[in-house]
Amino acid sequence: MIRNDASRPIVFGVIPAKGSSIGLPGKNMLLMARHPMIHYVLASAMVSAELDQCWVSTDSDQIEDYCLKQGVHVLKHDPLLSGETSSTFGVIANIVKLWEGQGEYPDIVVTMRATSPLCETEDIDKAIRL
Repeated sequence: MIRNDASRPIVFGVIPAKGSSIGLPGKNMLLMARHPMIHYVLASAMVSAELDQCWVSTDSDQIEDYCLKQGVHVLKHDPLLSGETSSTFGVIANIVKLWEGQGEYPDIVVTMRATSPLCETEDIDKAIRL
C-alpha cells in the first residue's frame, strides 16, 4: 500500500467504525455472507492502488481486534467520538492529529464507510483520481 512516487499525492484512507448503534446494534461486525460487514470495505481498501495507508478508527475492542488481524492500522479513539450525535469530522480530526504527531502529512484523506459492503477497490481508486 505504500507508494514512493513523490509526484503523486499521499493518500490515507479512514474507516470510522463505532461499536454501538441504536438502530442496529453492532452492525459493523454483523455477519454478511460469512464475514463481518466491515470486512468488505477493508478488503477493497487494502488492495487499492491509490491509498498509501488504510486506517480504522474505532471505540470497539472487537472491531479493533478484527481489523488488526486483517493487517489494517487501527486507532482506538475516545468513546465520546462515537456518540449518537458525534460527527465523522471529529473522528477524522482526531486521526489527523495522530498522523501529525507521527510526522505523517497526507495530501488527501479518504473516508470510507464500514456499512458500505458494495464499495469496491475500483470505486475507491476512481474517487481518488477525480
